[in-house]
Amino acid sequence: MSRLLFLLLLGALSACCDPDSGCEITEPPPEPPAAPTVRVWAGDDQSAEQGRQLADPIAVQVANAPVGMVATFSVTSGGGRVGRAGAFGTSAAAPVDPSGVAEVAWELGTALGAQRVRITFSGIPNFLEMMATAHGPAALLRAVRGSGQTGAPGGELAVRPAVALSDADGRPIPGARIEFAGDLPGTITATSRDGVAELPFRWTLGTVARRYQAVATYLVGGSAPAIIGNPVIFSADAVPSAAVGLAKVAGDLQAAPAGAAVPVAPSVRLTDEFGNGVPGIAVTFSREQAGGGLTDSVRTTDASGLATIGAWTLGGEGTHRVTAMATGTGIAGNPATFTATAVVPAGPPARVVIVSGDKQTGEVTTALPERLRVRVLDAADRPVPNVQVDFSAGTGSGSVALPFGSPPIRSDASGEATSPTWTLGQFAGPQYVLVSLFLSPPGVVLPTFSATATPGRLQRLVRLGGDGGTYPTGGSVPIQQLPLVQILDQFNNPISGVSVTFAITSGGGTLASPTTLVTGPTGTVRAAGWTIGAAPGPNVVTATAVPLSGVSLVPATATFTKVGVLDVRSAP
Repeated sequence: MSRLLFLLLLGALSACCDPDSGCEITEPPPEPPAAPTVRVWAGDDQSAEQGRQLADPIAVQVANAPVGMVATFSVTSGGGRVGRAGAFGTSAAAPVDPSGVAEVAWELGTALGAQRVRITFSGIPNFLEMMATAHGPAALLRAVRGSGQTGAPGGELAVRPAVALSDADGRPIPGARIEFAGDLPGTITATSRDGVAELPFRWTLGTVARRYQAVATYLVGGSAPAIIGNPVIFSADAVPSAAVGLAKVAGDLQAAPAGAAVPVAPSVRLTDEFGNGVPGIAVTFSREQAGGGLTDSVRTTDASGLATIGAWTLGGEGTHRVTAMATGTGIAGNPATFTATAVVPAGPPARVVIVSGDKQTGEVTTALPERLRVRVLDAADRPVPNVQVDFSAGTGSGSVALPFGSPPIRSDASGEATSPTWTLGQFAGPQYVLVSLFLSPPGVVLPTFSATATPGRLQRLVRLGGDGGTYPTGGSVPIQQLPLVQILDQFNNPISGVSVTFAITSGGGTLASPTTLVTGPTGTVRAAGWTIGAAPGPNVVTATAVPLSGVSLVPATATFTKVGVLDVRSAP
């Protein structure tokens, strides 16, 4: 402003002053330089463990700094040190660089809480103060937010889980490693200046309706220190909201005597788009025919989405239907219809027929895969319910007994009854189970189940005959004295179809062809022929068996020895 006034005055003087007449014009004096101003540039309000260096340097900035200005950093509380390039002390001088910045590192003292540094500047009275907080070792990890949420399956939660790390006096600990894992992608982040670490992305629940967990763990060097609250476990429940499908679960296509209740009460299940059960939805069951009755016909789906009527009593003989209608729109399969047939009550049992489980095959002493199932019928081939059916294994046919204390087996509404597991006996070949009815009337036709037991897999080669004896050199061994072997399992069941090779292993001589033979139904095989060698002495034949697939054959070899001698009757 003063320069502008000077120029205006100079213009006015020049208008009335002629230079040729000797009028003198004076230049204005230069303006004085602007006064330096100072401010905190970086590193204020940090925190670190007592006795440790702050993560960032502390810095100040001087505007309009004269050349050569020096900033002096002095510790005023806390007992720490400041310095540059490894030279630390309670005070450190730092030159102000051309950009006006001066900085030093700050190593906190051992005192807990607030610590301060004062910064003064050469040539000016201005000063600044900076503060840092010294905390103790980490002592507590706690949840800040994000636990106990609920959301739709497959959806994002509104609040990200966050934890806070502090020392024993509640001072926040920044820069600590926090790992988030559990039912979400694992990630590692760091606590902020206020000691808080938040999951760096939204938590998306799985599509199954259940409780999910996120685990936040404070880590030091890859392991989790044993401090209070470490780790923190967050829970979130995926709760289905909208039902999109209704399906029958049980109780369809049944039969019962007219005027009686069906054995299985009709049941439906409401599900969301991921197949999770939807609770709390009203389902109304209603009859389509007159006669009969329903109890508890309006039900609310339970936690798994199920709704089951109390009971369904049929009317007169014929077909009856019940419809289940769920409250809501856009639900596939809604309503669901159940059908049952009311039949004339059955008469006394007249025959028992096999439904399934006959003519199975299994290894000796093992359980057959399929249970035995029969149907009890009256003289008009109507199913007879609630009849006690007994299954008993024949001699050598293993066991088909109920566990101790189990109730007896009874035919169901369709007249069917199922046996316990049939465990075969030790003998390979046919085995049997007999079926009987408790207190049955005379003349009831009863079936018998059969199964084929195959030999065991722990097999061995046994030498049956043909070892030992003295024979003339060059002579043939009689058929009855030829090597004879048998293949048996661990229960002495003979094994057929096993290849056995006979070979001369000592003394010379020859074997008749074929030298490889296969065991028959009795598991035995005999060498085709054996001619003793020309030289006197022992002659040895070895029989070697090749095990069948999946079988252990130990031992698989046997040796037979015969002694060749000169026939003195043929000497000259």
